Parts: sequence; C-alpha cells; structure tokens
Amino acid sequence: MYFLTFRQVSNADWIIGVAIDTTGDLASVQSSVHSWSNGKCATIPGTHGTVQKVTVVEEPLRSTSTNTTAVPDKLSKRSDCKTTTVSSRDSCAALATKCGISASDFTKYNTEKNLCSSLTPGQRVCCSAGSLPDIRPKPNSDGSCHSYKVQSGDTCAPIAAANGLTQAEIDKFNDGTTWGYAGDPPMPASLPGAEYGPIKPGTTKPTNGTALADLNQCPLNSYCDKWGQCGITPEFCTKSTSPTRNPGTAPAGQNGCISNCGTKIVKSQIAPTEFWNVGYYES
Repeated sequence: MYFLTFRQVSNADWIIGVAIDTTGDLASVQSSVHSWSNGKCATIPGTHGTVQKVTVVEEPLRSTSTNTTAVPDKLSKRSDCKTTTVSSRDSCAALATKCGISASDFTKYNTEKNLCSSLTPGQRVCCSAGSLPDIRPKPNSDGSCHSYKVQSGDTCAPIAAANGLTQAEIDKFNDGTTWGYAGDPPMPASLPGAEYGPIKPGTTKPTNGTALADLNQCPLNSYCDKWGQCGITPEFCTKSTSPTRNPGTAPAGQNGCISNCGTKIVKSQIAPTEFWNVGYYES
C-alpha cells in the first residue's frame, strides 16, 4: 500500500508517504522514498486516487507584511543570519515564503550570483541580515578528517551543501587521498566477506604509522585486491585506480591491487651473509 499527499505546488517539504511491500521488495520501497525526498511522486503500478479534505497541521508562516514595527534582531558576535534549508524542487520564491520575508529582502540577504538557478537540497540560505553560520565539520580529535558514509542515491553536491562546503572542496578533500576515493583519511568502511586488507571486518586504525594498504597482509606476500581477497594471478596483482587515483579503487570491471602489487622480481638490497646450495628433484 502506498499513500501520498502533497500540495498543488509541491516540494519535498510537503510530501507525506507510507510505503509497505508485502513481497519483501526492499528496492521498491527505497525507490519510492527516494522519489518523495526529491519532491516527486513514486512511479508504481496499480490504482491511483485522490483523497480530498485532508487536514494537515503546520507551523504558521511568519508574516511578510511591511506594516509592522521593526524589532532589531539579536545577532551573534559573528552576525550570523537566520537560515532555512533548501528542499528538493524549492525555488527562491518558495524559500522567501519559508523565511516569512519578501522576495526583495531574500535577494538582499542572499547575494550569491546565480543562487536561484543552482539551489541544492540541504543548502542553507539567509532569512535575515548577516552571514551564513559556519557549519563546516571540524577534524576529529585524533587528527583524522570528519567522514560521512555515502548512502544509495547520494551525490556530491547535496553532501557538500549540507555541510557548508562547495563541491570543489569535497573533491579537494577526497581526490587521491581517502580510501575508496585533506588531512589524515579515515578508516575505510569494512566489507563483509573481505579476508585481508584494511576493509576486513574488525580492523582497527593503526597507531604506529602502518599504511592502510599494509594492514592484514595476504599469506606469503601474495597479491591483495580492493575486495580484500588474495591471489597470484593478474586479476589480483595488476595495480589500477579510478580516474581520481584514490587507493582502494579500480576502473569498472577490474579488481585492482592494494598491496604486493606487480609481477617484477624484487631483490633484497642487503646481500646474504653466506650462500647455500639446495638440491631438489621433480617427481
């Protein structure tokens, strides 16, 4: 059963949904919820109908009338503005209504060029004079960077907007540094079934400077691919990464290699103290 109500002019703020699938089709339920979070109806087979006179309780909007006595805002020391958050399918006009201010005031408080054509869900905008509050995540106490586990359907732009960052900053922090994609990168997420490497379940962060790729080495120094599996064939030993050159990645269709990679014979730089002759035979 699916139930959905929304205003004539809707965004994600005005969608209410309940999804139940008696066949256990979790993907169908997730798809419906994802559609609602983007301000869209779920595309599903079956009967569709409209329920009239549904009572919706909502917080009253602040008046946009100018025929009132102005009361100075109590701004913080940094003069942060009051904010509201962009929802999917929001427009600048809708945001001004959310704020309870006029369209001209909204434009005055938000001077970013091309703002109205580049609104991103999760982004904050000003509803009063002042600057946007600094909500950028701070590094963890151990020096590692703040991390976020990407969910199905996520893209970089909303993640950046929800954390007060630009997409360019997300790229700068992650390209070529974090595992699987500034500062000390976090431990990669574990992968059920991985037997070796840093993604093996239960692996803890090293404190002695050990590289992540060197954790949980394969037996006999065999090759370890990005899935935490060991082998001695080219599919395990060929080192390759995604276009961003992040460790723990590989182009589509390849397994990559994270440790003991390559097929060249590696000789020790230290000569042995003595040589031995070993005899053997084949049977």
